[in-house]
This record gives sequence, structure tokens and C-alpha cells, in this order.
Amino acid sequence: MSSLGLGNSKTPEQEEFDILRMHYPDYKDLSWDDFISMTPDDVSAMCDEVKVAHRPRLRRLHTSPRAASPVSGAMSETPDRVVDQVSDTLPSSPTVPLDSFAPSPSSVASQPVLVQYSVVDEEHNLLIRQSLCVVGILTTLSCSGVIFGWPNLQVMLTDEQVFACNSQGNDSQQENIECNAQNLRLSAMYTVGSMACLVSSLPSGILLDYLGAVTAASLGVLSLMIASLCFVGASAENTDPYFIGMIFLGIAANLVFMPTIQLFSLSFERHKGILIAIINSSYDSSCVVFLILIQLHETYSISQLFLYYFLVVQIPIFFL
Repeated sequence: MSSLGLGNSKTPEQEEFDILRMHYPDYKDLSWDDFISMTPDDVSAMCDEVKVAHRPRLRRLHTSPRAASPVSGAMSETPDRVVDQVSDTLPSSPTVPLDSFAPSPSSVASQPVLVQYSVVDEEHNLLIRQSLCVVGILTTLSCSGVIFGWPNLQVMLTDEQVFACNSQGNDSQQENIECNAQNLRLSAMYTVGSMACLVSSLPSGILLDYLGAVTAASLGVLSLMIASLCFVGASAENTDPYFIGMIFLGIAANLVFMPTIQLFSLSFERHKGILIAIINSSYDSSCVVFLILIQLHETYSISQLFLYYFLVVQIPIFFL
């Protein structure tokens, strides 16, 4: 029996390990027992230093259920059974071919398909991000800082005799006092809207964190729609909706602007500075809305202008 060399018999796992470690000079002296006794962290560190194709094999060998040689447990059995067990555990060939460590043909064949899919998927994502940025710019330009075009709106309100002077007789002093009262009430409208814009910054940031950029921007456009409906329903005799509309105009400014900034920052990391500059310019330029409306005020009233602004601009953007 000693001629069979049972004491030196190796399992297929041990022979595979011997072949693997011969590829790396740092691990030529590493024995099978030392390898089995290594911790998972040590094995992970070892895998970082070997080829990618060898890493899963090393991990499999380390967790192999036959880490210990089955021959040592069979020595107490009869010689014939020992010989049979040894012959069963020995591999059909003395060594494992090196070609077995190479990637399988199926995995190699599938690589071009995966690369092609990733390229198509990246192009699709880029198109979506570009579309979102275009919508974001248009939304900011037409719906965010509209309240800062107040001077044009004030002229339109004055022309329609909102908070108009109701002087009696020819007393110029009384007329000046009442006209000053009109200016004070118009100034109060802008003050209310500006305060709403400033105070809504913190709630807008909270909504942005909890609801996301798209939902928060939708709420901003919805606030602007409510403001427009308030201006549609207001008149020189019913001035309370004007104040409510100014409040929602101020709220809409931050709820539209802040989500768009976040959207641009996350969509294009490399060009973030340029895009933020564009969105800031769009926010400042959005006061042009009232400049356009005042050009049409000779033909249409304030209620009609805000109704068209609601139908033509706000509703399409809201559903985008």
C-alpha cells in the first residue's frame, strides 16, 4: 500500500489550487492548509492581486466542502475500499488545463451585445435628460420670477382704475391724498407677494427634499395657475383676489426655480456651472411675461390676459 503513495494523494481542489498558485510568485510557497485556514478578508485581499478570471475559482476553493483530504478519514477502512476511494477522488488527468481558467465562449459571445445595449441605453438617458433641461428652461422662463415684472402689472392695474381715486369736487389736496392711498394699496400688493416669495424658500426646500424635483416643480406651476385664476376673477370692485393672487405668484417663484436648479445639477455634472448660469438667467428674465402682457393690454383686459396666460402657457407646461 505504501507504493500507492496514499499519504501524498491530493483532491481535485488541491491540484487546482497548486496550478493557480504557480502563476503568482508571491504565493508559490503557500500551502493548501494555510490557504484553507485563511479568513475571508485575507482571501479577498489575495483575490485583489490575481487575475479576474482566477478570483471566483479561489473563492470557490476556499469554501469547498472537501477542504480536507478524504483519504485521511478513510485510512481506517479496508485497503480495497481505500484504493477505490482514492481512485474516485483523483482527477481523470494529472493536471487541470490552463484553458479552463479562460472565459467561456458563451460569455465572450455575449459581451458585444451587452456593450451595444449599454450604449443604446446611455443615448436614451441622454435624450431624456436633454428634454428635461429644455422643459426646465422654458418653465423657469415663463413661470418662475413672474412677480418681479410688477412695474408693468402696476401700470395695468392703474389703467383699470383698481384702487382708483374717488375725489369729490375740485379739492386738489383731497385728490392727492386719495391718489396716495391708491399707490399705498398697490405697494401693499407687491409687498405681500415679495414676502410670500421670501418666506416660501424654506418650505420649498423641504418639499424638494421629500417630494423630488418634478413634483415640487409641478406644485410651483400649480401655484401660478391659482394666482392666474385669482386675477381672472378679480375686478376694480372686488380687489381681495388680487392680494391672494400675489401671494401665490410669490410662492410659485421658488417652487419652480429651486427644483430646476437641482435637476440641472444632477443631470449634467460636467456642465453644471454653465447650466446653472442659464437657469439663473431664465429666472431673472421671467419678468418679461408682464412686459408682454402690457403690450396686449390695449386690446385685452387684465382678466382676459391672465386667462390666456393660464390656458396657453401654464396648462401645457403643467402636463409636460
